[in-house]
Amino acid sequence: SMLYYISNTIKFFSSSIDITTFRVTLKTLIKALFIVMKSNYWMVMPWTFLDNYSPYLTEEDADNLSNTLYKCQNIIFNLFSSIIDKGEEEGTLFSTDDKAKKFAFNGLILSITEIIDEIDIDDMDDDTFLDDMVSCIVKQLN
Repeated sequence: SMLYYISNTIKFFSSSIDITTFRVTLKTLIKALFIVMKSNYWMVMPWTFLDNYSPYLTEEDADNLSNTLYKCQNIIFNLFSSIIDKGEEEGTLFSTDDKAKKFAFNGLILSITEIIDEIDIDDMDDDTFLDDMVSCIVKQLN
């Protein structure tokens, strides 16, 4: 059941998000990350799952699960990276390298982790919160 859930998450993030403008697309990604992380934060932070549960799995199962979880994380990062590239094309962001993208991505994930229990996903229609998150990412990358 875990592999099924992870596979569906991978399909969701692999299907891409319709990139309109940098800010709108980044808000959509942030909201999607909240939804995924609210149900299972380890989908984006695989080491948290593996640290806690790999001792209870066979070595083969732990390896398969580890590979799948890290694949999921890479797909989400690649989507984040393509959104950043859109921001550069628009002129919203300066040119960034992979190191800066990874730093901003990890900062976003850790920020969500810190506040995930305090945020009601249904109330995210208030763009102020999402605008603030986007502004933080823009500041990190610029």
